[in-house]
Amino acid sequence: MEKWGEKNLRWIVEEREDAMNVSNWRWTERNATPWSIDALTSEFNGIIIYKDEASHLITLSDAKIEGEANLINRNGGIIEVYEWKITMEWNGKHIRDQLKGNGNLEILYFSDEYDVDDLDLSVSMETNNNLSQDFRKTIIGDGLPMIKKRIIGYLTALRTDYAAGLIVPAPDEIESTPAKPKQVSKATKVKQSENTSGEDVEIDKLNEFETLELECQFLCGPDDLYEAFTDVDQLSLLSGGGVPVMKSDNSGLFQMFDGIVVGRFVQRDPPYSVEFDWRLSDWKPSSHYSRVVLEFLDDKDGALLKLHQKGIPKGEKERIFEGWNTMYFQRIVQVFGYGSNIS
Repeated sequence: MEKWGEKNLRWIVEEREDAMNVSNWRWTERNATPWSIDALTSEFNGIIIYKDEASHLITLSDAKIEGEANLINRNGGIIEVYEWKITMEWNGKHIRDQLKGNGNLEILYFSDEYDVDDLDLSVSMETNNNLSQDFRKTIIGDGLPMIKKRIIGYLTALRTDYAAGLIVPAPDEIESTPAKPKQVSKATKVKQSENTSGEDVEIDKLNEFETLELECQFLCGPDDLYEAFTDVDQLSLLSGGGVPVMKSDNSGLFQMFDGIVVGRFVQRDPPYSVEFDWRLSDWKPSSHYSRVVLEFLDDKDGALLKLHQKGIPKGEKERIFEGWNTMYFQRIVQVFGYGSNIS
């Protein structure tokens, strides 16, 4: 028991002009549902799944988000309470023969009662045949790890970015702890730069990007390869038809594979080289492009293609390698009849 006239700080509620939750004693709650719906919609639209050995290209789109999320502060601790039902459409294409399949999927066990490792997928198919079954295996085997990674990113942002300010420091903590300068995250820095020029100024400083170099020999001339990568009609064939692959306003903008790949020609030196900005539609932030330089050289057995690509987001290098091999080089052989040998 305290003596008369003596103060015990445990029982003193400091007066604050901002009337915030002093010492985080009260149970406070923040509705994270609207923010979460925007964040999850952004994460789950436009996911691209490659399966090189099976020649599968699958896109996930039209995400529908239902559920709720709340953050609760009790005695200085954050509790996340969330439960989500997420459904998406999937569209698959067998790259070699252009056969297609489609259906829907649902993410199972996405709530605070389960760990991320418990997540699973329910995949339905419009047509139940062998090809659709193969697409389903690819979605579960290769797509589920990608989905788990994006959910981890959402939960991390929920617990840090969105929870900022929910726990209020005590007055003595504010006085004793020096203010730290606000740090701009690497991802934010890239977004602020709006850099699509491929210059080294951002890419080399961040260590968040990788570089890919490939060589591939084709049984044709350098001019044939140059045309395959720059001519509108040949790009359409390479892309499998569908949507227009190049803008008609001479801006150099192009898209391929139903909008999965987008880019802009920067410099052309026919028939020796071409340089362009290039990105996948599911890269974050949407302002970031890699820079690709293709060189077409005479070779004793035909033409040698040298590819140099910088600015690939970290963790994407293997997927990009598979994409060049499957969606470009193998397609050039299949569509135009040029043999190849990749290294």
